[in-house]
Amino acid sequence: SQKNILDKITAYLKSKSRDQNFIEQFADGYCNGISTLWLYANWLQTQPKTSNKPRDDYDWFKKTIELITDWDEKSLTDGEEKEFERFISYIQYFQHPFKYQSTAQGDLNKTLEDTNKRKLEKEYAITALFTLRQIKKLLATKDIIQEGKLILISSHIHATALFKKDGDYYFFNADSPTGYFDPNIPGEAKKFSLDEVATLIFKSNLSD
Repeated sequence: SQKNILDKITAYLKSKSRDQNFIEQFADGYCNGISTLWLYANWLQTQPKTSNKPRDDYDWFKKTIELITDWDEKSLTDGEEKEFERFISYIQYFQHPFKYQSTAQGDLNKTLEDTNKRKLEKEYAITALFTLRQIKKLLATKDIIQEGKLILISSHIHATALFKKDGDYYFFNADSPTGYFDPNIPGEAKKFSLDEVATLIFKSNLSD
């Protein structure tokens, strides 16, 4: 639950006597920041490891989410504090990239940099008002959902993510502390059908 994550982050920042204005930012949703980090971590998980050094892939993402949500709001080791800080820095940057550079939310080709000097490109962006039937038709379009590509899906109030790996579809919904969304929608789901994916997208981004 995004609310649980942000509540724990707020408690952590308060325990460190961090700037109050910075802490107050976490009272708002961070669905774009968390969804973007989830996408990046999933993509990194598919890349071959070139060393034994730890990296911030999906295994790290899942482990850090569990660390944050299971924290008893008491003591943390130096290593655990480091992971808190890494996670906070990531989602803050992806949620508010315009505070650090002239980049808008969702422009992942501008907010991510490849250390192997490969050029990141935005392949397409689609803006429209969709019915569920139209989303299903869109997703059925050939090559619209490509293997291993970062797909961020946003509405005026929320952001979700989609990643295709080994022919399967992985959907992510950070949920919202405002209570707009169906509590039965999973935070993370593996789906085999594009119709199922379309339904998750529609329900997750639909306000009351």
